Formats: sequence, C-alpha cells, structure tokens
Amino acid sequence: MSNIIDYLQWRKDLTFAQDPFNAIDSLILSRAAYLRWEYIFEGEEQYTFQKAYRKYESDSLNDDKILADEDPQLFFLLAQSRRFQNCIISNFVCEHQEERSLQFCALIFHLEDHTHYIAFRGTDNTLIGWKENLNMCFQDVVGSQKAALRYIRDAANEHRGKLRLGGHSKGGNLAVYSALFTLKSIQKRILEVDNFDGPGLSKKMYEKRKNHEIYQKVRIYYPQNSIIGRFLYQKERDYILIQSTKKGIYQHDLYSWQLLGKDFICADDFDRQSEVIEGAMNDFLEKITPSQREECVNVIFEVLSSTNEETFHDLSNNWLKNTSVLIKAISKIDIENKKVVLDSLKAFMNAVFEELKEEKER
Repeated sequence: MSNIIDYLQWRKDLTFAQDPFNAIDSLILSRAAYLRWEYIFEGEEQYTFQKAYRKYESDSLNDDKILADEDPQLFFLLAQSRRFQNCIISNFVCEHQEERSLQFCALIFHLEDHTHYIAFRGTDNTLIGWKENLNMCFQDVVGSQKAALRYIRDAANEHRGKLRLGGHSKGGNLAVYSALFTLKSIQKRILEVDNFDGPGLSKKMYEKRKNHEIYQKVRIYYPQNSIIGRFLYQKERDYILIQSTKKGIYQHDLYSWQLLGKDFICADDFDRQSEVIEGAMNDFLEKITPSQREECVNVIFEVLSSTNEETFHDLSNNWLKNTSVLIKAISKIDIENKKVVLDSLKAFMNAVFEELKEEKER
C-alpha cells in the first residue's frame, strides 16, 4: 500500500512531457495548497517549489505553521522532484475575516504542459474556517465561494491557456462552485475540476446548476467512509471511491488514501457509517429550518469564541484555562438558545436512529 508521498518518491524523475498530468498529481497539488504559503510569499512574488522550499528551510518554520505532520516531507519531495520542482507558483491569496466568517486561500501552479492549476485550500484549523463550513447548512452562498468566483475570473484574465481546478475538503467545494458559476468563456477553458472529498452545494444552488454541462468535467473522489464530502447536495454519478488506511472521519486525511502506481486503489461501496450519516444529515436538513440551523451554529461558536482562541490547536493546548471559560460561557446562554441547540441535537440523533433502523431492516 502506498500514498502520495510514495508516489512522489517513485515518479520524481518523470516530467509531464514524459508522462501526462493525472489525478494523483491533482491530489498532490490540492494538498500543496495547505503548505503555509502565507509565511513564504511577500507581496506579488512568484516561486518555484525549489525556491520556496529553500525559504521555508532557512526561516525554520515551526510545527505551529504546518497543518499536517506529512506536509514538510511533501514540500521537500516537491522541491526535489523533476516533475514539480520548476513549476511556477503565483497569485497566492489568503484571507481570514472574522466578522464575515471568511477563510479563503488559493494559488496557481503553472505546469510545464502550459496549463494553470488553480488550487483552493480546504478548511484550516481556525474557528473562523469551521464556522464558515457550518454556515453552508443555512446560507446558499458563503464568503469563500464568492471569493473563489472572483479569484477564477481574475486568474483567467491574467493567464492565457487551459485551466485545471482542484481542492480537498472545502477547497473541492470551491473548485466546483467557481466552475459552475463562472463566465461561459472561462468554463470553455477548463479541462477538469477535481473535488477531493469536498461538500456539495446548498439545495437552491444545486438545483440551479444540477444539469449544467460543466459537470462533465467534474470528478468527485471520496474515501470509502466519507462523511464531510457527502454533506449537502452534489452530482455523485461518476464518483471514485478510494480505500483508506484510517477509520471513520479520519479517512478525510488524503495522506491515508491508497494508491497502486499512478492509480487509486478503489473500494466497491461506501462503508455503512458513511451511508448512515449521509442519510441522517439529509433528513436533519429537511426537518430543521435554515433559521434554526443558523441560531444553533451561532450559539455554538459564540461559546467557543469566548475563549479568545483562534484555532482548535490553541483550544486544546490551553485546555485547562479554556475549560473553565467554556463552562462559564455555557452557563450564560439563555434558556431559548439552549433549547435551540438541544432541539437541533435531538433532531439529528433521531435522524441517525431512524437511518440505523432502516439500515437494519434492509
């Protein structure tokens, strides 16, 4: 069994001229969007992986500035690989706006086959980023989707040639959303759109575009126990199901996705847990109004924000201090808001039990 790290070690001497761009390359660039480019880019610069890694190494970026343990090794291999080392990286944008619950990050990898890969970063470990994710359950369009639409327009205006779009988690959602709602002139230039276990669209936005021809260019990839990627609505007609070395929701980690050569090792069916959660979530969203969902999300994040921490990493690192703050914040929630949260939790658990019951009967 191997993953993208093994793939890079194996293919490091093959250029795109020798072997064309494939889905594993797309997965790698989607993960590369998570590298902490905000500590590397200064102004409107361009980098190659080789040059960027030298700066990363010389600045001795500490563990707090990486989002996954495997990221430094991925970065090193990209800088050493003939396949990627001279790829030009540009147009880096990173926005965090608490008042708008916005977390958006994107950049472009200019490949030697003269295509431009627009990679959207998924949710990082900030509270803002996760609140924006949950906002998708009651807002038709969230801030990062609007930002992605502007980004692809500006990128297409600046760079001629064919486009590839991709992203993991929320990044996959942004790739699909921007492709579906951008100008027709830009859509014609898109070769493919890769969504790696990213959630779908709101029901309203999905209905607007569910028969759009751009879906012929969309490829959706799930681990066999996908949970995040099956949230909300999207076309699943031609999805690819991948084996993972992890369990449950931890299969969302794309470093756990299994490869054989330059192909994914595929699974036959979704795991039972994935099917149960997906069915329960759809049932829950049908029964709970958008305003109830909004109230619930706002109350939860109001409590979390009381700690004044910015990331879940900070929350867990300072657990002793934060536990007392959280308990105090929960005790101050008024009765009506407590009822909203408890009713929402009860509705979701009921949906899970109903789905389990139906699954057992089947």
